[in-house]
Amino acid sequence: MKISSETGTTLPRGLVRCCTTIARWWASGNMPPVDQSARWIAVAVSLLVGAASCVSSEVSFIGPKRPARPDGCALQIYPSTPPSYSYVNLASVLAKCQYLGRNACIQELSSQACAVGSDTIYGFSEGMVDGQITSISATMAARADVPGTGAPAAEACTPICSPGFACVRHQCIPECNPACAPTEICNGHRTCEPAPRSPTPPASVPAPPRA
Repeated sequence: MKISSETGTTLPRGLVRCCTTIARWWASGNMPPVDQSARWIAVAVSLLVGAASCVSSEVSFIGPKRPARPDGCALQIYPSTPPSYSYVNLASVLAKCQYLGRNACIQELSSQACAVGSDTIYGFSEGMVDGQITSISATMAARADVPGTGAPAAEACTPICSPGFACVRHQCIPECNPACAPTEICNGHRTCEPAPRSPTPPASVPAPPRA
């Protein structure tokens, strides 16, 4: 089953977001004059004719449905690696952002994740269409040790860990990609370095010969 963030009888949500964003930029004085920017003229025209929206997304359910979480809910994000804990896939999502770039797409992914009851987003696949539309697809999942999946409640980090870090025992732990060798550790810069050596035990002293 697929759902779209632009269903309804009112203006598409992405179009409303685009209009609102441009209006804020215009009011702040940061937006260049229209007569000096062909790109903004193109944006204005696309808004007037409704040819395209700035932010849109499509969600496909691939697992169990869960109750929606509040917008802005806490999420664990793994752009390039699977989560470090047990999880259940809930849905896949494709976000497209015209003119607004990658951050707007990630915000849309996060919004859709909360809407489907997810607490984890992972496996980003990013692309660019016509040099103007950023696209990011990802999988939305839920920890397998949260209420509703038959296991104890999950731990959490507050604030949530940055991408590339995993919440382990209420601490954000760096995760290197590719994974470090058995003799290495992942440091705070998410690079591998030699693991500290264990102190060498003192040499055993042979027992004196018996008389």
